[in-house]
Amino acid sequence: MGSGMLKLISRAGPLRLLAVCALALLAGCGDKPEAAVETFLNRHWAEPMPPQGTPPAAFSTLEASLNPQACGQCHAEQYAAWRESLHSKTMGPGLRWQLMLMNQEQGNRCLRCHTPLAEQKALLALE
Repeated sequence: MGSGMLKLISRAGPLRLLAVCALALLAGCGDKPEAAVETFLNRHWAEPMPPQGTPPAAFSTLEASLNPQACGQCHAEQYAAWRESLHSKTMGPGLRWQLMLMNQEQGNRCLRCHTPLAEQKALLALE
């Protein structure tokens, strides 16, 4: 990096310095940012959880439910924290509407994260 570039960066302030560094790193990646994200998702989130199968026979209806409110019956503190998190908003009318506009492959890409359990996908398909 030349001295002229260093002077420009030093006068630009910390936010611009951060942006310049980020762009320099991205330029060295070889992939477009979208491709890097897709590579990450393919590697780490192909299917986050394998099918869990039917619940054990000893489970009550409440224990076997995939409904978050059912979990909250016994795990009130965790349920309250979850309700305030972004995770509680991963499935709702907005996503359901978008899924109706997508083909199967596009929808499956979204559902990898929005409904990681095979059992959740099956329930969504029934709806």
